[in-house]
Amino acid sequence: MLYQLSYTPRPARPLARRAGRRKRGLAPQRRGPHPAAMRAPLPRPARRWLKARFPGLREGAIEANARLLSAASARAARRMRWTVRGADALGEALADGPVVIALWHEGLLLAPPVLVRLPAPVASVHSPRPIGRVGSAHVARLGLAPIDMRPRQALAGQREALRWMRAGGALAMAADGPSGPARIAKAAVVEMAAAARAPIWLAAFAQRGARRLPGWDGTLWPRRGPALALYAPGPPVPDRRAGPEAARDAAGALTRALEALREEAAADAP
Repeated sequence: MLYQLSYTPRPARPLARRAGRRKRGLAPQRRGPHPAAMRAPLPRPARRWLKARFPGLREGAIEANARLLSAASARAARRMRWTVRGADALGEALADGPVVIALWHEGLLLAPPVLVRLPAPVASVHSPRPIGRVGSAHVARLGLAPIDMRPRQALAGQREALRWMRAGGALAMAADGPSGPARIAKAAVVEMAAAARAPIWLAAFAQRGARRLPGWDGTLWPRRGPALALYAPGPPVPDRRAGPEAARDAAGALTRALEALREEAAADAP
């Protein structure tokens, strides 16, 4: 089945001029298929046929990959030797009430083996995207409670998270999730903490030699060996009636504090 990619034609250049530029190394040599062709999806009739013939094919493939990747990452995570700083102070804060734990998206695979050791049960928020399903399966294997935050059902996910915290649990959220930009905190963490009337605590994780996965956040893939986890109190949470401007200002303060803690963890990583 053939289909045509949309493109903007360029004016033709004389063959002698183009050949001369390539010979002098001034024009890039393109090899292989065009990048647009590599990113092009299947034709719509083919997608419709696959969806009608195999209705659960996409969901089954995503779920199988999530289970496979989570099993591999959890196996390495169980063999990590952690050095933890600030856990006692965080434990005291959890004894007083619910806490929102903010971390960068890159540390979602490193965090569960440490978060599960806290004195209160911890839930983590995940998106329904494929990488979010990997994280959800990963944290479930290591003892955390995953909460799906679907874009069209965000209110239901927020209510579930609030019920979890009101029951005495802590909530871990990626401040720059689910789609970035990397290491730029969004107001969602501040708004969730304000709705639950809970303080924000920061968490940073580092492991020397950890491999980064391709993607917008450079997710750290766990490897067995020593690793470092740091906890620290976050910036103050504004009142939920303060308005969006106060939430944005608090998100900027959260970005600076969380990035400083990440740099400290990276510098002291064993």
